[in-house]
Amino acid sequence: MQCHLTCHVRAWLLCCVSQDLGVYAGCIFVVAVINSCGLRVLTLCTQLGGMFHLAGVALLALIVPLMATEHQPASFVFGHFEKQHAEDVGIINPVNIAILGLLLPAFSYTG
Repeated sequence: MQCHLTCHVRAWLLCCVSQDLGVYAGCIFVVAVINSCGLRVLTLCTQLGGMFHLAGVALLALIVPLMATEHQPASFVFGHFEKQHAEDVGIINPVNIAILGLLLPAFSYTG
């Protein structure tokens, strides 16, 4: 039974690795084709990518409040500090909570 399970796991891993390698190779090929084009194409791709990101952020900024079941006033959103969830996982210092809260925007800004 153990050999049978091991064979399935190995086959699954080989399948996933080959699929990942194929996706990676496809991405590299697309990037190589785009980079072999002129600067106008690269500029267009950059502008389209920027517009796509802005449209996605705007869409999320509109959809999330519209789909929320409960709404809080702005005074609660910007003035209330929710400590209970942080204390449940062992973070009791508000400064640490604020620094952890800045990690996601920092990843977005730095790429």
